Amino acid sequence: MGALRHQRHHAWQRVDREQTHSGRFKLNLPTIAMGTIGAGAGTAIKVDPLTKKVSLGPKSAGASPDRWRSGWGVPNRRSATVTRSWVGSTDCFLGGKVKLDIEGAERVLQEKVADPLGIDVYEAAEGMANLLEMDAKEAIRQMVSARAVDPSEYSLMAYGGSGPLHMAEYSRGLGFKNVLTFPFAAAFSAFGCTTADYLRRYSRSVQLTIPPEASAEHRRQVIEGIDAVWDALADAARREMAEEGHDPSAVQLEMFAMMRYTGQLWFASKLVAEGLVDPPPLFQLCMDIPYGAPADSLHLQAMVNRLPEGAQWAAFALGRMQMPWVAQSVLLGGHVRVGLEDNLYLSKGVKATNEQLVARAVELIHNLGSRVAMPDEAREILNLKPR
Repeated sequence: MGALRHQRHHAWQRVDREQTHSGRFKLNLPTIAMGTIGAGAGTAIKVDPLTKKVSLGPKSAGASPDRWRSGWGVPNRRSATVTRSWVGSTDCFLGGKVKLDIEGAERVLQEKVADPLGIDVYEAAEGMANLLEMDAKEAIRQMVSARAVDPSEYSLMAYGGSGPLHMAEYSRGLGFKNVLTFPFAAAFSAFGCTTADYLRRYSRSVQLTIPPEASAEHRRQVIEGIDAVWDALADAARREMAEEGHDPSAVQLEMFAMMRYTGQLWFASKLVAEGLVDPPPLFQLCMDIPYGAPADSLHLQAMVNRLPEGAQWAAFALGRMQMPWVAQSVLLGGHVRVGLEDNLYLSKGVKATNEQLVARAVELIHNLGSRVAMPDEAREILNLKPR
């Protein structure tokens, strides 16, 4: 129950375009074409007083709890759903902060839909659900037809707060290879938005030079410069979080520095030793980057030897060296990183997807006698809070 403006049904199709545009920029990357059908649980139900014609939307209650717990005064799909089939507690939403008003839902559906049509309120609720499912099925059918694709080769995804409630009926007979949904509402629903982690990222680029002959005073000034940047970013984060209604005491800050050169590992180790980075520190060692460390095993071994005790690390290299560096990292006891941000090809002239790169890395890791950590294991390794 509870959705944003859209119930989500997606049929996706990989589309290879040489010049996909995003924000006025051309992207030479594989893309996914997705179509969305707007039919959220807040979609208003309207009965024309003269013709008795029933229509859904476009007006919607959206994700406002105040509108739907009191019936909103306008019948919507949510009203029909709770009237038709609600079983269970009415005060379990958002920890009991929001109460489900079933009587209000039945009353508004009776007054605005059932009475004008001269039918029973439960018959009206059933009819509204059937109307929604028929409209959704027809919209999906038109989408598939317009793309001239065989649905048996594609998957239909139902998510949000409302999409999965009706997916059995609106997907019936369409012939999709799979119909996918989730154990709970995704981030595109009101529930998902209220339970997902709230994250902001703050960054600032600075150039701080430490020559080989730098004095202790010079090094101290560099440390103070970095501390000043981190303090400013932390102040901005706490201030903006507080302005948006978050409890400052509940805000967690994770500081990190993206560094390029071997000598900077000494400085990072110093920060760890002084307790300025929470354990365990995580280092990503970037290889084969212009003006950075070359992609050879001796340089990587030298960098690993300079890491502080107990550090977690991963190494990666660009382009064709991506997969060899997966093996190199595993052999030296590190983690791995792969993705399109570092490499676009599986082999010469063959474009990759992130999924293919990850699958190849997993196969390589297994062939070397290691295994891939599951999400809970990864969180434990990095000392992150359990979800």
